[in-house]
Amino acid sequence: MLEITESQLMQSPERALAQMRRLRQLGVGLALDDFGTGYSALHCLIGFPLTALKLDRSLIQAVPDSPRAGIVLRHLQQLAGELELIAVAEGVETPAQQAWLLAQGIPLLQGFVFSPALDECKLLAILDSQVA
Repeated sequence: MLEITESQLMQSPERALAQMRRLRQLGVGLALDDFGTGYSALHCLIGFPLTALKLDRSLIQAVPDSPRAGIVLRHLQQLAGELELIAVAEGVETPAQQAWLLAQGIPLLQGFVFSPALDECKLLAILDSQVA
């Protein structure tokens, strides 16, 4: 799966659409990254062949303490499902956020609660240790 930000899509929408259609024909998934931070993200949901929505860290950071953030995230997850998109929560940093998101039916999470960003060597070492 490749991630693309809304701002990248808007730089050259026609070119992006053509490239995205070619990638989808090859079976590559396409995620709209940082969803919830741009000015025309809803348009992107309609006009581009996406397979996933990455719910922005700024929304994730507010839960479980903010009821309003919770409402927004629940509706975004519902919207993603109705559009047959995968919802991915990014920037999950605490066990409380993880538990809240899982309870809301958002099972795909990424963030420091699991691991900091890793360079290729460290990632391969971890994967090798799990295979052995």
